[in-house]
Amino acid sequence: MKEIGHCPRCTGKDIIVMKTIGGRREVCKNCGFTDIYSGLTSNTSVMMLVLGLLLLALFSVFIVLNRTTAFQRLGSRTGHGRT
Repeated sequence: MKEIGHCPRCTGKDIIVMKTIGGRREVCKNCGFTDIYSGLTSNTSVMMLVLGLLLLALFSVFIVLNRTTAFQRLGSRTGHGRT
């Protein structure tokens, strides 16, 4: 509503802006119409994708390293591994 300068319902100019966690609310004092704007941007989804891929890569490295150390321990028990 602040962008167009008035309420889309009653064309009132008296608008209250309330900051909320993760966004903001704009309320018309005349009719009570509320417009909610999310603080999440298009960059948020990109950051979540990068974070997810990073966690997947770390998990994959953990699995690979865990398997190689398990095989080394198995080889040392049977006498075929390094001493």
